[in-house]
Amino acid sequence: MLRPADGMSQARVRTIGVLDAGDPDPMLAELRAGLSALGHVEGKTYRLEIHSGANVPAALRRHADDLVRLKVDVLLVRLTPPLRAAMAATSSIPIVMAAVGSPVESGLIASLGRPGGNVTGMSLGGIQLTGKRLQLMRQLIPGLRRLALVAIAADAYADLYMSGAAQVGRELGLEVTQIKLAGVHELPTAIAAIERERPDAIHTMANLPLDAVPQLSLNSRVPLFPTQRNAVEAGGLMSYGGRLEEQYRGAAAYIDKILKGADPASLAVEEPSHYELVINMRTAKALGLSVPGLLLAQADKIIE
Repeated sequence: MLRPADGMSQARVRTIGVLDAGDPDPMLAELRAGLSALGHVEGKTYRLEIHSGANVPAALRRHADDLVRLKVDVLLVRLTPPLRAAMAATSSIPIVMAAVGSPVESGLIASLGRPGGNVTGMSLGGIQLTGKRLQLMRQLIPGLRRLALVAIAADAYADLYMSGAAQVGRELGLEVTQIKLAGVHELPTAIAAIERERPDAIHTMANLPLDAVPQLSLNSRVPLFPTQRNAVEAGGLMSYGGRLEEQYRGAAAYIDKILKGADPASLAVEEPSHYELVINMRTAKALGLSVPGLLLAQADKIIE
Protein backbone atom coordinates (compact mmCIF):
# COMPACT_ATOMS: atom_id res chain seq x y z
CA MET A 1 0.00 0.00 0.00
CA LEU A 2 1.48 3.30 -1.05
CA ARG A 3 1.75 6.16 1.42
CA PRO A 4 -0.02 8.52 1.89
CA ALA A 5 -3.49 7.06 1.34
CA ASP A 6 -5.43 9.39 3.62
CA GLY A 7 -6.55 12.90 2.73
CA MET A 8 -4.23 15.82 3.27
CA SER A 9 -4.10 16.62 6.95
CA GLN A 10 -4.06 20.23 8.10
CA ALA A 11 -2.73 19.14 11.50
CA ARG A 12 0.52 17.63 10.26
CA VAL A 13 3.29 19.21 8.25
CA ARG A 14 4.03 16.86 5.36
CA THR A 15 7.64 16.17 4.42
CA ILE A 16 8.74 16.28 0.79
CA GLY A 17 12.07 14.55 0.28
CA VAL A 18 14.13 16.05 -2.56
CA LEU A 19 16.85 13.97 -4.22
CA ASP A 20 18.94 15.75 -6.83
CA ALA A 21 22.06 14.96 -8.82
CA GLY A 22 23.46 18.48 -8.79
CA ASP A 23 22.16 21.95 -7.95
CA PRO A 24 18.49 21.70 -6.91
CA ASP A 25 17.93 25.46 -6.44
CA PRO A 26 16.38 26.23 -9.87
CA MET A 27 13.94 23.36 -9.40
CA LEU A 28 13.15 24.32 -5.81
CA ALA A 29 12.24 27.89 -6.78
CA GLU A 30 9.64 26.63 -9.27
CA LEU A 31 8.49 23.90 -6.89
CA ARG A 32 7.83 26.38 -4.10
CA ALA A 33 5.98 28.71 -6.46
CA GLY A 34 3.89 25.82 -7.77
CA LEU A 35 3.00 24.56 -4.32
CA SER A 36 2.16 28.09 -3.17
CA ALA A 37 -0.23 28.52 -6.11
CA LEU A 38 -1.97 25.32 -4.97
CA GLY A 39 -2.46 26.66 -1.44
CA HIS A 40 0.53 25.12 0.31
CA VAL A 41 2.64 27.09 2.79
CA GLU A 42 6.19 26.00 3.52
CA GLY A 43 6.63 25.40 7.23
CA LYS A 44 2.88 25.11 7.79
CA THR A 45 1.58 22.49 5.37
CA TYR A 46 4.88 21.08 4.11
CA ARG A 47 8.61 21.06 4.69
CA LEU A 48 11.47 20.13 2.36
CA GLU A 49 14.21 17.63 3.17
CA ILE A 50 16.85 18.28 0.49
CA HIS A 51 19.65 15.87 -0.44
CA SER A 52 22.07 16.02 -3.38
CA GLY A 53 24.46 13.30 -4.52
CA ALA A 54 26.56 15.10 -7.16
CA ASN A 55 25.50 12.54 -9.82
CA VAL A 56 27.45 9.74 -8.11
CA PRO A 57 25.27 6.57 -7.98
CA ALA A 58 26.58 5.32 -4.62
CA ALA A 59 26.10 8.73 -3.00
CA LEU A 60 22.62 9.07 -4.49
CA ARG A 61 21.65 5.67 -3.12
CA ARG A 62 22.87 6.64 0.37
CA HIS A 63 20.85 9.83 0.23
CA ALA A 64 17.80 7.91 -1.01
CA ASP A 65 18.12 5.46 1.88
CA ASP A 66 18.42 8.37 4.32
CA LEU A 67 15.21 9.95 2.98
CA VAL A 68 13.38 6.64 3.27
CA ARG A 69 14.54 6.28 6.88
CA LEU A 70 13.15 9.74 7.56
CA LYS A 71 9.77 8.45 6.37
CA VAL A 72 9.12 11.33 4.04
CA ASP A 73 5.60 11.53 2.61
CA VAL A 74 6.71 11.82 -1.02
CA LEU A 75 10.03 11.89 -2.89
CA LEU A 76 10.83 14.41 -5.63
CA VAL A 77 13.71 13.47 -7.94
CA ARG A 78 15.35 15.34 -10.82
CA LEU A 79 17.06 13.46 -13.67
CA THR A 80 17.44 9.72 -14.15
CA PRO A 81 20.20 8.72 -11.63
CA PRO A 82 18.27 10.07 -8.60
CA LEU A 83 15.12 8.34 -9.88
CA ARG A 84 16.93 5.01 -10.12
CA ALA A 85 18.37 5.47 -6.63
CA ALA A 86 14.96 6.32 -5.18
CA MET A 87 13.31 3.35 -6.91
CA ALA A 88 16.00 1.04 -5.49
CA ALA A 89 15.43 2.46 -2.00
CA THR A 90 11.63 2.22 -1.80
CA SER A 91 8.61 0.68 -3.49
CA SER A 92 6.11 2.20 -1.07
CA ILE A 93 6.84 5.93 -0.81
CA PRO A 94 5.40 7.81 -3.82
CA ILE A 95 8.09 9.16 -6.16
CA VAL A 96 7.52 12.21 -8.38
CA MET A 97 10.06 12.66 -11.16
CA ALA A 98 11.00 15.86 -13.02
CA ALA A 99 13.18 16.37 -16.09
CA VAL A 100 13.66 12.63 -16.59
CA GLY A 101 14.38 11.58 -20.16
CA SER A 102 12.37 8.84 -21.90
CA PRO A 103 11.34 6.87 -18.77
CA VAL A 104 9.39 4.25 -20.75
CA GLU A 105 12.28 3.48 -23.10
CA SER A 106 14.60 3.40 -20.08
CA GLY A 107 12.41 0.74 -18.42
CA LEU A 108 11.58 2.94 -15.45
CA ILE A 109 7.80 2.99 -15.89
CA ALA A 110 5.32 0.74 -17.69
CA SER A 111 3.76 3.46 -19.85
CA LEU A 112 3.06 7.18 -19.86
CA GLY A 113 -0.67 6.63 -19.40
CA ARG A 114 -0.38 4.20 -16.50
CA PRO A 115 3.15 4.26 -15.08
CA GLY A 116 2.44 1.60 -12.45
CA GLY A 117 4.35 1.11 -9.20
CA ASN A 118 5.11 4.14 -7.07
CA VAL A 119 6.51 6.49 -9.75
CA THR A 120 4.85 9.26 -11.77
CA GLY A 121 5.58 12.85 -12.74
CA MET A 122 7.11 14.82 -15.60
CA SER A 123 9.16 13.46 -18.51
CA LEU A 124 11.30 15.57 -20.82
CA GLY A 125 11.01 13.05 -23.62
CA GLY A 126 14.41 12.96 -25.26
CA ILE A 127 15.14 10.10 -27.62
CA GLN A 128 12.43 11.13 -30.08
CA LEU A 129 13.99 14.62 -30.33
CA THR A 130 17.38 13.46 -31.59
CA GLY A 131 16.61 13.73 -35.30
CA LYS A 132 15.16 17.24 -34.94
CA ARG A 133 18.14 18.37 -32.88
CA LEU A 134 20.67 17.13 -35.43
CA GLN A 135 18.71 18.76 -38.28
CA LEU A 136 18.77 22.08 -36.42
CA MET A 137 22.52 21.72 -35.89
CA ARG A 138 22.95 21.25 -39.63
CA GLN A 139 20.90 24.36 -40.33
CA LEU A 140 23.31 26.37 -38.21
CA ILE A 141 26.45 24.54 -39.37
CA PRO A 142 25.79 23.36 -42.96
CA GLY A 143 29.25 21.79 -43.14
CA LEU A 144 28.67 19.62 -40.07
CA ARG A 145 30.42 16.29 -40.61
CA ARG A 146 31.98 15.30 -37.27
CA LEU A 147 29.97 15.32 -34.06
CA ALA A 148 31.12 14.59 -30.50
CA LEU A 149 28.56 13.36 -27.95
CA VAL A 150 29.52 14.08 -24.34
CA ALA A 151 27.78 12.85 -21.18
CA ILE A 152 28.42 11.42 -17.74
CA ALA A 153 28.14 7.66 -18.19
CA ALA A 154 26.87 7.02 -14.65
CA ASP A 155 23.45 8.03 -16.00
CA ALA A 156 21.98 4.91 -17.64
CA TYR A 157 19.75 7.10 -19.79
CA ALA A 158 22.91 8.68 -21.19
CA ASP A 159 23.87 5.39 -22.85
CA LEU A 160 20.39 5.07 -24.34
CA TYR A 161 20.37 8.63 -25.66
CA MET A 162 23.94 8.59 -26.95
CA SER A 163 23.43 5.29 -28.77
CA GLY A 164 20.29 6.63 -30.40
CA ALA A 165 21.95 9.92 -31.32
CA ALA A 166 24.96 8.11 -32.78
CA GLN A 167 22.67 5.95 -34.94
CA VAL A 168 20.68 8.95 -36.19
CA GLY A 169 23.92 10.82 -36.81
CA ARG A 170 25.32 7.99 -38.90
CA GLU A 171 22.07 7.84 -40.88
CA LEU A 172 22.59 11.53 -41.67
CA GLY A 173 26.13 10.82 -42.81
CA LEU A 174 27.89 12.15 -39.71
CA GLU A 175 31.01 10.75 -38.10
CA VAL A 176 30.06 10.43 -34.45
CA THR A 177 32.38 10.12 -31.45
CA GLN A 178 30.98 9.23 -28.02
CA ILE A 179 32.84 10.66 -25.02
CA LYS A 180 31.58 9.09 -21.79
CA LEU A 181 32.85 10.48 -18.51
CA ALA A 182 32.87 8.63 -15.19
CA GLY A 183 32.22 11.96 -13.48
CA VAL A 184 32.89 15.68 -13.58
CA HIS A 185 36.49 15.03 -12.54
CA GLU A 186 37.11 13.60 -16.03
CA LEU A 187 36.16 16.85 -17.78
CA PRO A 188 39.81 17.55 -18.72
CA THR A 189 39.79 14.17 -20.50
CA ALA A 190 36.81 15.29 -22.57
CA ILE A 191 38.47 18.60 -23.40
CA ALA A 192 41.64 16.79 -24.49
CA ALA A 193 39.62 14.40 -26.66
CA ILE A 194 37.80 17.29 -28.31
CA GLU A 195 41.05 19.13 -28.99
CA ARG A 196 42.48 15.93 -30.45
CA GLU A 197 39.48 14.92 -32.57
CA ARG A 198 38.49 18.48 -33.57
CA PRO A 199 34.78 17.78 -34.16
CA ASP A 200 32.61 20.34 -35.96
CA ALA A 201 30.17 20.39 -33.03
CA ILE A 202 29.58 19.01 -29.53
CA HIS A 203 26.24 17.68 -28.30
CA THR A 204 25.90 17.39 -24.51
CA MET A 205 23.30 15.94 -22.18
CA ALA A 206 21.66 17.58 -19.18
CA ASN A 207 23.71 15.54 -16.69
CA LEU A 208 26.80 17.69 -17.29
CA PRO A 209 27.08 20.57 -14.79
CA LEU A 210 26.46 24.02 -16.24
CA ASP A 211 29.98 25.26 -15.51
CA ALA A 212 31.29 22.54 -17.85
CA VAL A 213 29.65 24.21 -20.86
CA PRO A 214 32.08 27.10 -21.39
CA GLN A 215 35.01 24.82 -20.64
CA LEU A 216 33.97 22.38 -23.35
CA SER A 217 32.88 24.92 -25.94
CA LEU A 218 34.48 28.34 -25.76
CA ASN A 219 37.87 27.06 -24.57
CA SER A 220 38.08 24.62 -27.49
CA ARG A 221 36.32 26.98 -29.94
CA VAL A 222 33.86 24.24 -30.91
CA PRO A 223 30.08 24.98 -31.08
CA LEU A 224 28.23 23.22 -28.28
CA PHE A 225 24.59 22.12 -28.58
CA PRO A 226 23.11 21.10 -25.21
CA THR A 227 19.69 19.55 -24.78
CA GLN A 228 18.31 22.26 -22.47
CA ARG A 229 17.98 26.05 -22.38
CA ASN A 230 19.81 26.55 -19.06
CA ALA A 231 23.02 25.26 -20.68
CA VAL A 232 22.57 27.71 -23.58
CA GLU A 233 22.20 30.50 -21.04
CA ALA A 234 25.49 29.27 -19.53
CA GLY A 235 27.30 29.64 -22.86
CA GLY A 236 26.07 26.86 -25.12
CA LEU A 237 25.11 27.78 -28.69
CA MET A 238 21.64 26.33 -29.25
CA SER A 239 19.16 23.93 -27.65
CA TYR A 240 15.86 22.31 -28.51
CA GLY A 241 13.87 20.77 -25.70
CA GLY A 242 11.11 21.06 -23.13
CA ARG A 243 10.95 23.95 -20.67
CA LEU A 244 12.41 23.06 -17.28
CA GLU A 245 10.09 25.52 -15.52
CA GLU A 246 7.12 23.53 -16.82
CA GLN A 247 8.69 20.33 -15.54
CA TYR A 248 9.20 21.67 -12.03
CA ARG A 249 5.80 23.40 -11.77
CA GLY A 250 4.22 20.21 -13.05
CA ALA A 251 5.98 18.21 -10.34
CA ALA A 252 4.35 20.47 -7.74
CA ALA A 253 0.92 19.56 -9.12
CA TYR A 254 1.71 15.84 -8.82
CA ILE A 255 2.91 16.28 -5.25
CA ASP A 256 -0.29 18.14 -4.40
CA LYS A 257 -2.42 15.30 -5.77
CA ILE A 258 -0.42 12.62 -3.96
CA LEU A 259 -0.52 14.44 -0.64
CA LYS A 260 -4.30 14.54 -1.07
CA GLY A 261 -4.42 10.76 -1.50
CA ALA A 262 -3.93 10.06 -5.23
CA ASP A 263 -2.21 6.81 -6.23
CA PRO A 264 0.90 7.55 -8.34
CA ALA A 265 0.39 4.34 -10.33
CA SER A 266 -2.78 5.81 -11.84
CA LEU A 267 -1.47 9.34 -12.50
CA ALA A 268 -0.42 9.61 -16.15
CA VAL A 269 3.09 10.91 -16.80
CA GLU A 270 3.19 14.21 -18.68
CA GLU A 271 5.59 15.22 -21.44
CA PRO A 272 6.38 18.81 -22.50
CA SER A 273 3.46 20.77 -23.96
CA HIS A 274 5.92 22.67 -26.14
CA TYR A 275 9.52 22.25 -27.26
CA GLU A 276 11.48 25.49 -27.43
CA LEU A 277 14.38 26.49 -29.64
CA VAL A 278 16.89 28.76 -27.89
CA ILE A 279 19.89 30.42 -29.56
CA ASN A 280 22.73 32.28 -27.84
CA MET A 281 23.87 35.02 -30.22
CA ARG A 282 26.68 36.07 -27.88
CA THR A 283 28.18 32.60 -28.19
CA ALA A 284 27.65 32.59 -31.96
CA LYS A 285 29.53 35.88 -32.22
CA ALA A 286 32.35 34.63 -29.98
CA LEU A 287 32.72 31.58 -32.24
CA GLY A 288 32.54 33.68 -35.43
CA LEU A 289 29.33 31.98 -36.60
CA SER A 290 26.56 33.57 -38.64
CA VAL A 291 23.09 32.32 -37.68
CA PRO A 292 20.74 31.97 -40.69
CA GLY A 293 17.71 34.24 -40.62
CA LEU A 294 15.38 31.29 -41.17
CA LEU A 295 16.71 29.65 -38.02
CA LEU A 296 16.37 32.86 -36.02
CA ALA A 297 12.76 33.12 -37.16
CA GLN A 298 12.06 29.67 -35.65
CA ALA A 299 13.64 30.53 -32.28
CA ASP A 300 11.47 30.85 -29.17
CA LYS A 301 14.21 32.74 -27.38
CA ILE A 302 17.28 34.57 -28.61
CA ILE A 303 19.98 35.52 -26.11
CA GLU A 304 21.58 38.74 -27.32
